[in-house]
Formats: sequence, structure tokens, C-alpha cells
Amino acid sequence: MTTETSGWRTLTAEELASEPEAQLGGALAVIFYAAAAIAVLAVLLLVVSLTPLVPGPQASVVGGAFAVYQSLRPLLLYLPEALWATAFVVATLARADWGPRITSILYVIGVLASSLSNTALLWISDPAPQWFMRLLIRVDGLLILLLQLVIAVAFWAYMHEGCRPNLYFRRRLRV
Repeated sequence: MTTETSGWRTLTAEELASEPEAQLGGALAVIFYAAAAIAVLAVLLLVVSLTPLVPGPQASVVGGAFAVYQSLRPLLLYLPEALWATAFVVATLARADWGPRITSILYVIGVLASSLSNTALLWISDPAPQWFMRLLIRVDGLLILLLQLVIAVAFWAYMHEGCRPNLYFRRRLRV
């Protein structure tokens, strides 16, 4: 048992083995299984996106490239979340002490990147909407971004201050 100056105490191997909260369970398990599903769906989306939609000699090089871009577009929109999910699954399976820190940073980056890219795509998808519609698109994008930031802050707080993540990843308890 060691006491750190930050208010956390590192558990010995015997203490860790006897602590039921040090196992994958509760909200941490729900986050893990959701992240695993996101990672698997992203791989499936990538495989489906790379499968030619219109095979045959009638597809031109430019048309084929555009078709690939159009089919990859959903994956590109959710790439930050897929990267976060994959990192979270790997960190959880490895019980890596860097897991909470790195996956929290990736989650915040993912929220910002996907919200901004979705808003940008909405903004440029219709070249001539009226000013009111552009304002609504911006407000809608802002509301979604703010909601996702609230979720990101909750994830960050849980991963850094929660009992189970600290026991599971960092093998420590608050003093």
C-alpha cells in the first residue's frame, strides 16, 4: 500500500484481488460494450463502404472515385468516435493505466470533430438556403455540440474520479 500526494492510495495485489469494484462491471462495463459495438460497426461500415456498389466496366474512374467517397462519407463522419471506441476497447482489455486519460482526450476530440464536421456538411449541402435556415442549422449544430460536451465532461469526470475506473485501470482508491 502506498499513499500518493494526490489523495489516491495504490492498492497491493492482495487488496486489488479482494476488491469487487476492481472488475469490469457497472457503468464501466456498459461503456466498454457500447464502445466494442461502435468499433465493430465501424469496421463493418468500412468493409461495406469499400465494396463496389456498381461493379462493371460502365463505371468511370472519376465516377468510381466519387462513388467510393460517397460510400465512405458516413464512415468519415464517425471516424473520431470509431477511433475513441477502438482505443477504449484496447485500453480496457489491457487494463492500461493510460486508458482513462487518453480515451477522455479522444472522446472530447471526437465530439468536437464530429459536431463541427456534421455542421459543416449541413452548411455546404444546400448552397442557397435562406438566411433563416442557415441560422437554424447553426443553432441546431450548437445545441448538439453543447449536449455532446456535457456527455464528454461526464465521461471525463467518471474516468478520472470514479471509483471503478480508478480501481480497474490505475489500481488505486481515494484516500
